[in-house]
Amino acid sequence: MSRFREVDPGVYQWTSTCQSYVLKHGDKGLLIDPGDGSVLDHLDQIGVRQIEWVLFTHHHREQCQCGNRMAGLKAKTACATNEKQFFENPASFRRMTPKLQDPFTVHGTS
Repeated sequence: MSRFREVDPGVYQWTSTCQSYVLKHGDKGLLIDPGDGSVLDHLDQIGVRQIEWVLFTHHHREQCQCGNRMAGLKAKTACATNEKQFFENPASFRRMTPKLQDPFTVHGTS
């Protein structure tokens, strides 16, 4: 059973760790917030053969935990300018042992 839902002509929603969207044009697509990357295994269900762009709306883990799956896509990636630092150097912001003064730490979470 497909987890795609067409929310508007050519716009498909996929649910995994977040709401992902595929904007389809012919057999090409633009992917927004790929989440865990499971959407990549099902693109054929909506006739998409190639993802040309992946857009990240923000850096939260549930939006972008598919990094290892994107290597083979050969897609261009984009994010907001003020989010770029989080994608380019995530270890500067996410600590394995957070301290109370760390500005990007949510305490009590993994």
